[in-house]
Amino acid sequence: MSHDEIGDLGICALVTELDVLNINLEEINLSGNAIGMNYTYFGKYADTLIHYFSSSSRMHTIKLSHNNLRGSNNGQVDKLLRSFSELAFLKTLDLSNNLLGQNYGP
Repeated sequence: MSHDEIGDLGICALVTELDVLNINLEEINLSGNAIGMNYTYFGKYADTLIHYFSSSSRMHTIKLSHNNLRGSNNGQVDKLLRSFSELAFLKTLDLSNNLLGQNYGP
């Protein structure tokens, strides 16, 4: 599912379905999908994304490179980043080519 530019709406639908269906993936590659481009919408599904990752007991690889993840007023990206430290089996985390450390807006 990498580099499909499915955007925040598509990622929201995908993660919601994975979470609802309790699909326990070992790895997921969501690189290059414009995640976080719309920070308001990202804030609406970030908790679902975090819940899915934290409930995937076998998840060992998460690739989120080449997206638009960056700081925001509501702290959702920070919350997502902190949640990765709680994933017992996580061995590979790719966050390259995002805008981490930069905030939205002026």
